[in-house]
Amino acid sequence: MAICKGDPLLGALSIHEAIGIWLASMLVTLASGLWLEAQILPLLGVAGGYGFAAINAVIDASTLKLAKLWTHLSFALVSLSFAGVTYHNRAWEDAFGAISAAVCLTGCYWLLHRMNPSALGVGDVRLSLPLALSVAMAQPQSVLLMALFASAIQCVPFLGCWASRWRPATQIALCLENRQYSRLVLPFGPALVAGAWIAWLISLP
Repeated sequence: MAICKGDPLLGALSIHEAIGIWLASMLVTLASGLWLEAQILPLLGVAGGYGFAAINAVIDASTLKLAKLWTHLSFALVSLSFAGVTYHNRAWEDAFGAISAAVCLTGCYWLLHRMNPSALGVGDVRLSLPLALSVAMAQPQSVLLMALFASAIQCVPFLGCWASRWRPATQIALCLENRQYSRLVLPFGPALVAGAWIAWLISLP
């Protein structure tokens, strides 16, 4: 049973598939956070947010597009968690730094989208905001790690294409000559989610 037959993106997954992905991602994030002794309040919001982001990553991998619903739900959970932690700790200056870091990274992705819309979609820009905010909650400067890990993960398939023969240099030349790299379209959503999750784990105190 599709979630919404009128929306091809929401209909890309059944209700059971979406719930399964959300639960699996949330449980993995919860287990990792508890093992690293993370605070329970921000951990719940981040885990739920990553669960919705993971659903979007699966949709992006199959359709090369991101559904707004899952991005909005991810942003809502992360924002509520962020607001709760900020109010409880009265850490207004830390909150300002985290918001600034998340907005700056999202702004950089937006500029990249404006420069080359085919390389980075507007859905990726939207998704980067809740992910960056979740990372910035732990350490604002770690949003740079998020961008670094996401870019590195995105490059892996291209490196695999180039090194698929015994002589990588020859393969690179063939790719450039035949412009195979321009036809290799890869979704950025999965790399973005994975990069944010790794950066978040590293940033936990």
